[in-house]
Amino acid sequence: LLLTASFFFIPQALASSLSVLLVFRFLFGMAMGGLLPCITAAIRVQAPGSIQGEVLGYNVSFRFLGNVLGPLLGGIISSHFTISATFYVTAFLFFAGACMLWIMQKLRKDSYAKAS
Repeated sequence: LLLTASFFFIPQALASSLSVLLVFRFLFGMAMGGLLPCITAAIRVQAPGSIQGEVLGYNVSFRFLGNVLGPLLGGIISSHFTISATFYVTAFLFFAGACMLWIMQKLRKDSYAKAS
């Protein structure tokens, strides 16, 4: 879903009309609508029961922090470059997150294989 979110941001940078932008914003929203429950489920599965509430609280806190810092960073990028650059940077951040997740899963899988 991180790759899908990244993929739907690039056409937003290239949108030539409001209707095209709205379509890709909607598709991005669907990707995020699937991603957020997956994050919560991953926390529930991986965090020990005694600290699940705390970890879920951190998750929500950082999500709200992103809701504040994201538009701030977007405004800074668009004021120094273009509005399209904001979409490209955001797409890159989602792609980088997907790469980091893939690497972490690969490392975890390898560590389980070595432990067995």
